[in-house]
Amino acid sequence: MATNERGPGSVELRLLGTPELLADGVHVAIERRKALALLAYLAIEPGEHPRDALAVLLAPDDEPAAARAGLRRALAVLAPTLRPWLHSTGDRLALLPDERFRLDVAQFRARLATGSLADLRAAVALYRGDFLAGFSLAGSVAFEEWQFFQAEQLRQELAGALERLSAIELVAGDPEATIGYARRWLALDPLHEPAHRRLMQLYAATGQHSAALRQYRLLTESLERELGATPEPDTQALYEALRRGERGPQSSRWSSAPPRLPAAPSSLPSAIETPALPFLGREDELARIAVALDDPACRILTLIGPGGMGKTRLAVQAAQQNAERFPDGVHQVSLVGVSSGERLLTTIAAALGLSGQGNTLDRLSAALYDRQALLVLDNLDQAREGVPLLHTLVQRTRRLKLLVTARERLQLQEEWVIDLAGLAVPEDDGPGDPTSYSAVQLFALRARQVRADFALTPEDLPAVVAICRLVEGMPLAIELAAAWVRVLTPAEIARELTQSMALLTTTLLDVPERHRSVEGVFTQTWERLSAAEQQALRQLAVFEHGFTRVAATDVAGASPLVLAALTDKALIRRDRAGRYAIHQLLRQFAARKLAADPAEEQATMLRLVRFYARLLEQRNQDLQGAHQRQALAELDSEYDNLWKAWTWAVARRRLAELAAGLDGFYRLHELRGWYSDGIQALEVLAEELKRQPPDDESPAMREVLIARARARAGALFCWVGEFARAEQRLAAALPVLQAHGQALDVAFTLTGLGIVADERDDEPRARQLLEAGLAAYQALGHQPGIAWALDALGDLAGSQGDYGRAKDLLNESSTLFSALGDELSAAWSLCSLGRVLGLIGDHAAARQLLGESLALFEALDDRHGAAAAHSNLAEGAYAARDLAGARRHWLAALRLAREVGAVPYVMDALVGLALVFAETGVPELAHELAALAISHPATWRETLVAAQAVLATTGGLLGPA
Repeated sequence: MATNERGPGSVELRLLGTPELLADGVHVAIERRKALALLAYLAIEPGEHPRDALAVLLAPDDEPAAARAGLRRALAVLAPTLRPWLHSTGDRLALLPDERFRLDVAQFRARLATGSLADLRAAVALYRGDFLAGFSLAGSVAFEEWQFFQAEQLRQELAGALERLSAIELVAGDPEATIGYARRWLALDPLHEPAHRRLMQLYAATGQHSAALRQYRLLTESLERELGATPEPDTQALYEALRRGERGPQSSRWSSAPPRLPAAPSSLPSAIETPALPFLGREDELARIAVALDDPACRILTLIGPGGMGKTRLAVQAAQQNAERFPDGVHQVSLVGVSSGERLLTTIAAALGLSGQGNTLDRLSAALYDRQALLVLDNLDQAREGVPLLHTLVQRTRRLKLLVTARERLQLQEEWVIDLAGLAVPEDDGPGDPTSYSAVQLFALRARQVRADFALTPEDLPAVVAICRLVEGMPLAIELAAAWVRVLTPAEIARELTQSMALLTTTLLDVPERHRSVEGVFTQTWERLSAAEQQALRQLAVFEHGFTRVAATDVAGASPLVLAALTDKALIRRDRAGRYAIHQLLRQFAARKLAADPAEEQATMLRLVRFYARLLEQRNQDLQGAHQRQALAELDSEYDNLWKAWTWAVARRRLAELAAGLDGFYRLHELRGWYSDGIQALEVLAEELKRQPPDDESPAMREVLIARARARAGALFCWVGEFARAEQRLAAALPVLQAHGQALDVAFTLTGLGIVADERDDEPRARQLLEAGLAAYQALGHQPGIAWALDALGDLAGSQGDYGRAKDLLNESSTLFSALGDELSAAWSLCSLGRVLGLIGDHAAARQLLGESLALFEALDDRHGAAAAHSNLAEGAYAARDLAGARRHWLAALRLAREVGAVPYVMDALVGLALVFAETGVPELAHELAALAISHPATWRETLVAAQAVLATTGGLLGPA
């Protein structure tokens, strides 16, 4: 068996290209060729091998004794570096790799096996050159034959990957990568005609017709020179079709559209928090997590343990250490406050930057289908009803892994579980230095944070060790205990914990007992607070996701002095942005204290509702003016608290607060593209208020609020292309608002109905309604509304072909929006104006305005607006016969529109791409995309006309069915 001598921490063996061995990242020279040949053979051929057979393989002409001596010398060269992986049993020898032994050939084949786009890309990047390039073992015909067949097999595997990539990347939107992969495929065999045909098709599809024809001539010359042959009939037919400018016969490999990728953001950059404290200990747990995450069979890994055991911190550290295993990103998703399955999915989608209309599970499944990504789902306990949805998400994806923190198992068959105990604690009279244990180190570190002059003295060390033992290494309990060094000695802390945690004499793995241990720490902490501190902490528990100093003062009456005291005692923490947070377990503890007094809880929640109603009311003006960016950022950070306040107010029909916050609530969801959540909330509000309570003292106010909610839901329905629902909601709201004299809401509703009429091609009615809306806004002197109505009238004039009037109206609208400081609305007007300028032939000015609007949309993270700008830029490029540019912009528009659920722009982009594909040799895909748009009710009239033209053109090219 292998000896116990230690080798390097990790090795990497590279056999693709010039062979190379690295130990802990450092190159290891292998001077003997037989040693390198032996290493390569053992690495590629699994299992045990007879020493005699290996000796003959390396030196077939030597006498047996000499051959075995040569094998021993080769092993002696390898042993210093590879001893942990070289195993010998009797007369047999094997190389047994583990997670510390990386072999590029194994990585190459593992990535090929998944078939995902990310893994295919990674696999071809690993292929630095042919197997053992530049290496040979003179005198061993058997080894040279083995090397030749291995190299040939790997070249064929590379060719297959490059062939697939050259098809997939075309629709994925990277023409340069597409052609690059096809060229590399061809380079493996310069006479391989399918590769030549693929290149010809790619050149044609990207508008490079001369290059496509030149590729055929190169093939013809090579075949004549090398083989005295002519191209295959398929290749000749393709060339003749391209030469005549026709879209004639497709090669058998190209006759169907390349595979499509699921809708997803262009990238999923890693998003992992950076903890304030350094990570301590947990080496064994980290190693177990790494092994599990590297195992293809492990899709869901759950870290279970009681609250305060450090599950989150361990998950974050593990995710950071294993990030390289997930080329499509590592994302941490906090599930604090998430208590339903649907909110679980929408929270994950929001963390990944996915939004839009439709089933959230379907959108997540599509976005993550082919992604090799890791989602760290933190604190799943409150959202346990969503566990079956996570199971379905994993089943619908190929390479996605979930790292979950929870207090108990998920009870899934495919779940892998690591049960988390406390940090390492010194044993009674055990060997070693107690300060080398992570539990003691954490206590000392946290104590120094709260008292800069704290030092772990020999006199204090026994008490600190006792504290760590009492809580069995529970990190949260250690931190809370250490915070008391400001007023107590470690010995006093230990005595207090002993009195309240007597039950912790056995294991802490049982959840109820561990709850009591944390409860004991919290209870002792609570009893040491002043009445003002207790009241503040109780009432601060209503904040779902952190809070500002102003919010703490308004809702909980917490003065700056009280906040400072709670911060000093480690009960709340303040981040660099000045935002406060309470540990979730402590928040739950404080919330139970608050719930014990229903009157206090009711009053606190009412203050929370009023605070966020005022905030929405105030920020509504900022969202339409010069402070738009700051307002959006502030409301983004408050969204969880805002949602909690909103739903509480709806359930209790708090009419005044809901009426005050309605416009800001609507506008936030509109500007952020959170159409689905906004529609759901407004529809629930209207339905809840329709159930008239017996003691309804404000029927008129209730009716007006229902109508206002319906009107705003109608506006959001319009954004996602559901024009029938939009019209129904707006039409139902209008008479109620008129009857109650709600002039501003009437103007809003008239304008919304006008936009819907324009979208549904009822141009006379659209003009009538929009002009009425404009007049209503003008009578009120409401500048944002005037600008909005002017913008809508400009769009209507453009759709009617009255480009001069459209230009004047949109100029006026954009000028007014800019004067108000409303950057997003100004960007929309510039976008529409740019399209009109392009239609009247002023292409340079059109490109400039569209570029400006796109820059604004991207700066403000308005993906819907960016989709519109890309769509208009694509139209201009297409009109200028820049098919590559048009294709690039329409692909960008398609991606962005799908992310936010802007269905009309999705259909528009699909038809735009169909136009490009129809002219670049891919008629089947063009036909399919156009047919899809024609069948969808959200497709604009102009888009339908273009789609019908594509069908007429491609129908002839495809020939009879």
